[in-house]
Amino acid sequence: MTGINQGTGISVTNAGGPSPTVTHADLSSQSSSNNSGATVIQDITLDANGLGHITGIGTTNLDSRFTNASGDTMTGNLTIVRSDTAISTLRLQGSSQGSGDLFIGQSASYGGGISYNGDNNPVMEGAPDRIVFYRMDAGVKTAVFSYANSSNHVTFNGYMKSESSIFNVSAISNLPLSVSGAPERIITFDTEILDYGFDFNISNERYTAPVSGHYTFSASVSFDLGDGTDDTMYLSIRKNAGADMNTIEINPRAHTSPGREIAYSISSSLYLTAGEYVSVFATGLTADTPVIATYRNFSGHLLRAQ
Repeated sequence: MTGINQGTGISVTNAGGPSPTVTHADLSSQSSSNNSGATVIQDITLDANGLGHITGIGTTNLDSRFTNASGDTMTGNLTIVRSDTAISTLRLQGSSQGSGDLFIGQSASYGGGISYNGDNNPVMEGAPDRIVFYRMDAGVKTAVFSYANSSNHVTFNGYMKSESSIFNVSAISNLPLSVSGAPERIITFDTEILDYGFDFNISNERYTAPVSGHYTFSASVSFDLGDGTDDTMYLSIRKNAGADMNTIEINPRAHTSPGREIAYSISSSLYLTAGEYVSVFATGLTADTPVIATYRNFSGHLLRAQ
């Protein structure tokens, strides 16, 4: 065989014989790339002499571009946008009896969320087949309220606090008005007929404003066991520990006797800032009065929040 020219990287042996050998040299400067996981080949560099030899391989990790179906962490926002005639949906579900959980928080240990307990496998807060709104404190989830997927009835694990506040308390026990020391006595109550908002504390006889706004109050007190002696006293609605906001003059000692009662009532509309409180007081008392308070009622509610 004659007339054979050797190009770049080509060598010929036994060119004049019956079995010439043509050899192609490995001119590539790039080693093999064995990628796995999310790492793939992105760029390939060929040599500049036109032979098509690979001189460089560039790779990239797709984990930084796409989410992993088996679990992943994102450092940016996830925004779902569809047309105005479609519904954007985020589904957290199983195939039959699965459960789902959506957590929002300042960290992995503090925040709150919504969960659905499919069949309590794995064990979750709340009973099976219930939607639970929970809070998380120091990594511990606590159900706040929940409802079944088949019911509109909501179960609260605490009490509901709102800007709608109304109360009505009463007492029928005997309350002596004779005092020593300061000539006044707080009117006490022992039964909560209504306390929507849980703002009346029967242990200290105070109604505390949950929000700033305008409130209205009314109180009535029945007295008994007077002895006919002229002994003027006062019935007041008092704000905080100081000023009596509304006061009426009464004289139950002069106007009652055993078996002959008298009742007085007082009302007041006040502006209270959140945290201020009101109580009912009898003032101007004397140490020797035989008068007792019997039936007592105190009520009030928020008119308008500020």
